[in-house]
Amino acid sequence: MEPISAQVVLGAAFAYILQWLKKASWFPVLTEQSSKGWKVTVSAIVAAATAASIDLDWQQAQGVLTISGLTWDHTWNALIAFGVSWLSQHASYELLVKAPSAKLPAVTVPLK
Repeated sequence: MEPISAQVVLGAAFAYILQWLKKASWFPVLTEQSSKGWKVTVSAIVAAATAASIDLDWQQAQGVLTISGLTWDHTWNALIAFGVSWLSQHASYELLVKAPSAKLPAVTVPLK
């Protein structure tokens, strides 16, 4: 899968996952009653986490944390992927999650 299409798919998937987490009683950090600013912050954190692809390796015995993939090129690509993922999350939420639950106006169809 191309990197952009992967971010779009991840963005759509996480829009649904975030909706599910809002309803989960075991995840009190994010609820339907949370402020809009907090919801956007959590969404941005999720988008950044899915876009960064920075590898962390903790070696407990030696007490060493190794961070790889933190180059300028990788950071630039992660910023682009973050933007695509975040926009995809919001577009998916507005079009696929929120829109179907909104009441649509009644439409009258003339009979011939």
